[in-house]
Amino acid sequence: STEKCPDKYTIWNNIGSCYAKSNKSKLALFYFNRAMKVYPKKFDASYNNGVLLFSFKKYKESLILFNKVLTLSNISNEDKNDALVWQTKCYIELGNTEAAINNIEKILGKNIGNHKRYQELIKKLF
Repeated sequence: STEKCPDKYTIWNNIGSCYAKSNKSKLALFYFNRAMKVYPKKFDASYNNGVLLFSFKKYKESLILFNKVLTLSNISNEDKNDALVWQTKCYIELGNTEAAINNIEKILGKNIGNHKRYQELIKKLF
């Protein structure tokens, strides 16, 4: 029955995740890209692909994917904040300090006085 069979997007994204966890990055990218072609408006494959590209030091390509992720309407606040953290990491690596600071303010809700949230963010960034 089709109810028990996951859609192609889920299959490709899950295979990509398995390869990423097995340190088979090129295969992971291949499957994340397949998932993105099947359903370009889903969060996971674009996000996972962005993280993987970041690990390859392909910051511009990674930034493009996180920019895309942040335009999606079906993204939770937690996922949006995670994508903002990765986008900020890209900005830092690309030397765009102003954009990085703007993102930090967005993530913290301009409440830098909240030291715990600030410390958590710094740990994620570095």
